Amino acid sequence: MDLMPLFSRIIVKRKDMSRTAGGIYIPESAEGMKATEGEVLAVGGEVSDIKVGDMVLWGRYQGATVTRSGEDYVMMNEEDVLAKVIL
Repeated sequence: MDLMPLFSRIIVKRKDMSRTAGGIYIPESAEGMKATEGEVLAVGGEVSDIKVGDMVLWGRYQGATVTRSGEDYVMMNEEDVLAKVIL
């Protein structure tokens, strides 16, 4: 990852939602189906409750999509995270 978030921001990779658990393909045109769950890849220096590797949930309209090297990531403030997923 060639990005380092500043302050209380985090960078998340969306969970792949292209197929359902039963193997049904979901087309990219299903914009409303975008995942609001993903893995934290980087955290800023002021982030206190979230660490790299955590799975998190966030609101549908939170964060900004950032594209680097052909990959899409979501950058958001720590406060935009609704919950950590406990595995």
